Amino acid sequence: SMERASRRDAAKFRLRRRVLAARSALGEEERKRFSVRMFSGVAALPEYGAARTVLAYCGFGDEPDTTSSFTGNVLAGGRRLILPRVDRERGVLVL
Repeated sequence: SMERASRRDAAKFRLRRRVLAARSALGEEERKRFSVRMFSGVAALPEYGAARTVLAYCGFGDEPDTTSSFTGNVLAGGRRLILPRVDRERGVLVL
């Protein structure tokens, strides 16, 4: 129902706001350690090991840092790296 969808959307919005606030509260060193742990976990996945193409992003602000090692690891492994860009005019990601 519309009411259920509205409650779900409100709950998702509140959760997203809490997660973003927690991420913003991390210090720079803590964020770097988190980024390394997160992307090391991705690199350890068998799906990543088998992948020939990887879609990633370049984090900015308080987002996890993908550029320190993850994107370099993708390229060093001979994989194709796809980085989307934001088309702000249309409000979409472009690959």
